[in-house]
Amino acid sequence: MPSDARDRAAKYYDACPVFPDDIPFYLARIPSPRARILELGCGTGRVLVSLLGACGYIHGMDHSEEMLSLCLAKLRERNVPPDQARAELGDITNLSLPAQFDFVIAPFRVLQTLETDAEVNGLFRTIRQHLTPGGSCILNAFNPKYDPEGLLRDWISLEEYLDWEAPYRGGWLTCHIRRPRMDREKFVLYPELIYRWNEQDVLKETMVHPLVMRVYYPDQFLRLIESQGFRVIARWGGYHGEPYGEGPELVAQFKPAAGKGRQGNRAGVGKLLEWYARMVRKNGTKDMSTTKVNLTAAVKAAKRRPAMSSNRAWKRTQEKEFHVVIERDAEGYYVASVPALPGCHTQARSLDKLRERIREAIELCLEVDRESPEPLEFIGVQKVTLAR
Repeated sequence: MPSDARDRAAKYYDACPVFPDDIPFYLARIPSPRARILELGCGTGRVLVSLLGACGYIHGMDHSEEMLSLCLAKLRERNVPPDQARAELGDITNLSLPAQFDFVIAPFRVLQTLETDAEVNGLFRTIRQHLTPGGSCILNAFNPKYDPEGLLRDWISLEEYLDWEAPYRGGWLTCHIRRPRMDREKFVLYPELIYRWNEQDVLKETMVHPLVMRVYYPDQFLRLIESQGFRVIARWGGYHGEPYGEGPELVAQFKPAAGKGRQGNRAGVGKLLEWYARMVRKNGTKDMSTTKVNLTAAVKAAKRRPAMSSNRAWKRTQEKEFHVVIERDAEGYYVASVPALPGCHTQARSLDKLRERIREAIELCLEVDRESPEPLEFIGVQKVTLAR
């Protein structure tokens, strides 16, 4: 999102009365009273200031000068020494601080404001670079109210609706939302916040704040994290114990996966979204939403392919055979997974459709990482029963 848009909206940000109740959640997950915390997208300091005193040090980064000035003013008002907290201007997708942190956070859907694959990959690179060994990160996104079919069909609307209203500088501030456009291929939404400040029934100012919100569905959100070389260690559907995928938020805590390189899977984000959009066009959005297709198929492999002029050339010169495990869940869906390609799985109502989709998922996996999986010899399937 352009920083000038957030600069113009900065003065209205703290007036919002509908922030998520996430402060107790973050306070409860600070690893120790001496922990060092990095907040990416600290804004006006809503979370940063609230965590003061519960950790050893907190460092905030934001690319909006006006937002940051409000955050710094709050630190000055509280006489916070620089060895306890700092906030500075910077790009969270291209950051290199001379320090590492025990806990990295990016509250209130910062991830979703990153429009391009390069920005998303850059954020995960920043997280990876600044985590201490054993450190963890928490990211969140909203849980879409629309299934993919409903999003494509119903989300766009030029009508304004009231989101919130609150007292402001002796007058009254209203915030309406308008939803003028979306990227139907990448599932990126472009809503607008319309602020109107009235004082004694006189309109003092109208300001339109354009937003960028990239949509992630529950399975897709987790697989995105895994595709970047991280291991999810906890997940929630909100900040009050809601089950993941059932609450209003998608919240995940994760650490670097053991044995993973520092680069992660940079190609995965765009390729996975392209595959999902292609499947929507091919099968119809209703079919996609009801079959709960896994939106990602990130591959983790160690053996490099032979150098070829292109990925397609490699595929033409070598045939690969994969064992596919097929199961049926409690709802009657057929589920296919490929043991040789971790993260590669999909679902469908029929076996014919399942075979078609798992073939596409395998092709996508090979295209995303451009690495050859280690061959696995099929031995058999054994059922293990545990008494719990």
